[in-house]
Amino acid sequence: MKYESQLPSISVETNAMAVDLPDGPTRMPVTPLPEHFIDWMEEGRRGMYNRLKGKQESVEFFSQHLPVLVTHSPNSVFPFNCGNKGVGFLPKVEYLEEYTECYRETMERTRGIAWEDSLEQRLETVAEFNFNREVIDYRCLTSLEIFEKRTFNNLLQLPLASLHYTGHSPSYTSS
Repeated sequence: MKYESQLPSISVETNAMAVDLPDGPTRMPVTPLPEHFIDWMEEGRRGMYNRLKGKQESVEFFSQHLPVLVTHSPNSVFPFNCGNKGVGFLPKVEYLEEYTECYRETMERTRGIAWEDSLEQRLETVAEFNFNREVIDYRCLTSLEIFEKRTFNNLLQLPLASLHYTGHSPSYTSS
């Protein structure tokens, strides 16, 4: 299914973004994530990968990947919609094609192989990207909206959201 963009105009520059909102255009700064936050996110990913490989006990809630995404819900009794969404990193523009191809190759190489038997290969691919700070654009995060429900429609109307990360003490960081 193809969608025609209903989003207000958004333009992103190196250090700022401009969004056409119902009340008029707004400029906002674009800044990289703080170093301690990146460290916390990497720590959570390493822990999850180790648990999946059986190197640590049970899978805990993966808070570094599942923040609460808060969107404006103008036609609802409650003005905000909140839901846990998987969020990850994006490569810098110059690495986008390389990592897209890397993920495609891994998908092709592991297609038809049992989940348990292909896990190591798939984790190696995501780790190669997620722990290579030179290739990640820490000014942005990404998520896939697979259900096209409330969050999706809210973002079509107003492309602004807040992410609320939570976690377990003492490793949880507050930015």
